Amino acid sequence: MITALIELTAIRDRIKPAIHGGLRLSSEDTAALVQQLNTTIELVRETEDEKRIIQLALNARHAGKPCLRLVETVTAKNA
Repeated sequence: MITALIELTAIRDRIKPAIHGGLRLSSEDTAALVQQLNTTIELVRETEDEKRIIQLALNARHAGKPCLRLVETVTAKNA
């Protein structure tokens, strides 16, 4: 979520001059802002998905029926 916060802060700082009418964006600038927003939206979506999975696991554990467990992935480096 920190990465999303950094991205959103950068976008905000970039468009802040528009408050006083001092911002002019080229189509390239606009495209870059849209891409930055898309990246941030995806980061938030991933974070929300992870949060939902963790909440499901916590609810299952609370009910006494854990349905998710953490596993360690073995990589070629660890093998």
